[in-house]
Amino acid sequence: METLVIDCPNLFSISFDCCAFDKFILNNASSLVEFHVDMVHLIYRSYRYWSKVVRLLLQAPNVKHLNVQNWWFKWELCQKFKEYATILSRSLGVERKMGKFLTSKEDSFPKSFMLHNLNLLELRTGFTQYDLVGMAALLKLCPNLETMILEYLFKKRADESLSEELLNKPVELSMPSLKQVTMNVYTGTEDEFSVMKMLIGQGVVLEKIVFVPVQVENGKVVERSLPPVVLCRNGSQGWKCSPDLSSSVRNIIESELKVD
Repeated sequence: METLVIDCPNLFSISFDCCAFDKFILNNASSLVEFHVDMVHLIYRSYRYWSKVVRLLLQAPNVKHLNVQNWWFKWELCQKFKEYATILSRSLGVERKMGKFLTSKEDSFPKSFMLHNLNLLELRTGFTQYDLVGMAALLKLCPNLETMILEYLFKKRADESLSEELLNKPVELSMPSLKQVTMNVYTGTEDEFSVMKMLIGQGVVLEKIVFVPVQVENGKVVERSLPPVVLCRNGSQGWKCSPDLSSSVRNIIESELKVD
């Protein structure tokens, strides 16, 4: 078994880039405030390694800045599956025979797991229903999050199939403290518009949304000449769009989002 042990009493920031170990151990991580995880989606068992690294957040209670890709739908699904499997195995009296995957404490999270100190989240994500369910699962863990930066995750594979219930169920984003959202790669798709509407409709204290229009070809950003667009809450009068836009682009956004 390959084990990575990190003793970091004075470490401020840590980054895991495509780390593939069977076991990760993080000791004395109370000084750690920045946590970065990046795993290649196409490598064998990559989610398993991702979840093992993310689980280190249990040993880093003071993390304020998290940079991670959106595999939180898988995370929530595995949590629910393991809870169900544990209950089922106990009721049948065959817990030991259900397999290590279903009952291993090393691969699961306690129900009390929360990221209470997190106030800045950089999330690499798409904007499909699959991605939104994962985003919602993560935001439930971050009640004090104030700033979220969404970096687009270009996918080489289609999303996994969702049940009809999840496909049709409205996604609710828990954002009690979120004040600003930045979408760093905005291409103007219907999914991106839907996310923006969701943020405006559900962000109870949200003050600003910034999105950076880009041109994308073959999964790569080829043009960044357009200025960032800013939507600001205009008191009780709704939202106001940045005046830096051309009138045609501004009219499209305002009509879609119904802002002032």
